[in-house]
Amino acid sequence: MDDINILCTDILSIKRTMDVTDWFGRASGAKLKRDKTQAQFFGPWLHTETRGLDLTVKATDLKILGVKFDSNGGGIRQRLGFWQLRQLTLEGKVLIIKTVILPLLLLLCSIFYPPRFFLLALDREIFYFLWGSKWERLRREVMKRAPEHGGKGVPDPHLVLGAQYTALHIKYATAPFREHKTVAMARFRMGSYLRSLKILTVDLRIPIAFNLPPAYDFIKKFLKHFNLEKENITVLTNHRSILSVVQEREKVSPVPGLTLGEAERVWREVSHSALQNKHKDLAWMVAHEILPVRAVMHSRGMGKDATCPRPGCGRPETVRHALWECSAARDLWAMAGPLQFPWLPVGGVPDYRMVRGGAIQRKKPPKKEIDLWITINCIKDAIWTSRNLLVGKHVQVSLPATHQLASSRRQEYAVRCHSDVGAGASQGGLHSNRP
Repeated sequence: MDDINILCTDILSIKRTMDVTDWFGRASGAKLKRDKTQAQFFGPWLHTETRGLDLTVKATDLKILGVKFDSNGGGIRQRLGFWQLRQLTLEGKVLIIKTVILPLLLLLCSIFYPPRFFLLALDREIFYFLWGSKWERLRREVMKRAPEHGGKGVPDPHLVLGAQYTALHIKYATAPFREHKTVAMARFRMGSYLRSLKILTVDLRIPIAFNLPPAYDFIKKFLKHFNLEKENITVLTNHRSILSVVQEREKVSPVPGLTLGEAERVWREVSHSALQNKHKDLAWMVAHEILPVRAVMHSRGMGKDATCPRPGCGRPETVRHALWECSAARDLWAMAGPLQFPWLPVGGVPDYRMVRGGAIQRKKPPKKEIDLWITINCIKDAIWTSRNLLVGKHVQVSLPATHQLASSRRQEYAVRCHSDVGAGASQGGLHSNRP
């Protein structure tokens, strides 16, 4: 056993704890290293009271399960810094946050809920990791929405950790066991509030406290903040159900020039599982119009001018201009017809609406719609790559080379499709329908 935290109320309890630990060590053969044992005192303790302890007394925050509740994010910054060295997409970074960072806090925060300044520091480190700088191109509220609502599914630490903490303690307080000490204490502390929510029935044989302690007062604020006080006991005792209820109430992010119904279709296309992660990120930023083009950089005071970098253009470089209206982009769209890309419609891509969100209003078989959407994103990727080479390295990419780049991007999907089919055939003939 390692990293055990014990809460004591007086000096006698500390000495008794150490004696019991020594007796346990004699029976089991284990030994407590007192030179590594630390103590921290909260409240008005006198120096004479703590002087006789054979322990190291610390005045700073303690580290519990490898996490310290401080303004630096509890060591999360160092872990994120290691992953920052890798070239990850936004989709990959969100996956790292969900599978590496949050599991470090779930067990600890189900017992000790972190203070507000720690959550703010953690949120700041997460978004610095996502964007790679302090320039956040989109509001955090939008980023935390589900992908089908226009976000990236970035986990909200306050919501995720609060749901885990709330569900666990309400589950303890409503458990049918009477002899369990943890259940009895949780029911005593939260009984009055849970009765007001009609979760617990009134039983005069069971004592309850009328005032919530600070640890449980957070649960009251959490349920009120997310408007969960009218939910039933099945939802409030399952943290996944709490997350689902909150996410279902999220608003759909609007797309300029489209209705909300069309915007929902765009976000589903943007987050389609058939797309590669880099193309999901590109399509998502195009729909939000937050690609770092010169017009966007100039509007935020980060660029000298908003003029398009293509030779002889001279027009403001917006997202629409860079991917559709610019002469270099128009030439590529005209060159990329159904002869080179069989998935494109006759006459090529008709308008910018299809470039931004796929075949929103066209009725095609699902397989053909997916092939068309993948091809459009490959061409957008080629246009954006050639533009970045021109701006960053002053390399002028010719039109045939850009077309060849788009073809190679599309060929990657074909290679992945054949590899999936081969893997499925070796496992009994099953294969993926992804292009």
